Amino acid sequence: MKNKIPYALFFLIIVSAFLFLYRPNKIDFKNAACAQIETLTGEKINLELAKNPHEHAFGLMFREFLPENRGMLFIFEDDENKNFWMKNTLISLDILFLDPNLRIRKIFKSVPPAKIDQADSSIPSVSHKAKYVLEIKSGTADKYGLKEKERISIKTYDKESCASIISEIN
Repeated sequence: MKNKIPYALFFLIIVSAFLFLYRPNKIDFKNAACAQIETLTGEKINLELAKNPHEHAFGLMFREFLPENRGMLFIFEDDENKNFWMKNTLISLDILFLDPNLRIRKIFKSVPPAKIDQADSSIPSVSHKAKYVLEIKSGTADKYGLKEKERISIKTYDKESCASIISEIN
């Protein structure tokens, strides 16, 4: 009996550590109007949310400028392959594909915008498995130290709070 206690304690510690490190994402995006990432360097990136097919399709199209402390988080129902193309996107982007636990699976850096009158078949696109996709200004992933396999921390805000967060940084 005495010899079994250290093994049971060791087992409990391992299981607890696993559950802590790999706990599922519990963020309520349903009632959120915007979100904010705080990077490992302490920088904050304020995010618009794309939560439905219409918002997914429109994304950051037709934007002529995107500050490095702004971006868009695409929220999907499933954790399957997602394809993002740059049609009607006027700025270069870093595109990050995240798993359900907000761990960065893949970063495509400096994805170029489409050229005017570019044939659809030659428009830049990127694809990877994801539950969430984050689009930020080109170069921001490197500047803020975002790396593959790291988990990001996201806070969500209601509509009233979003207005004050956005006004703070303008």
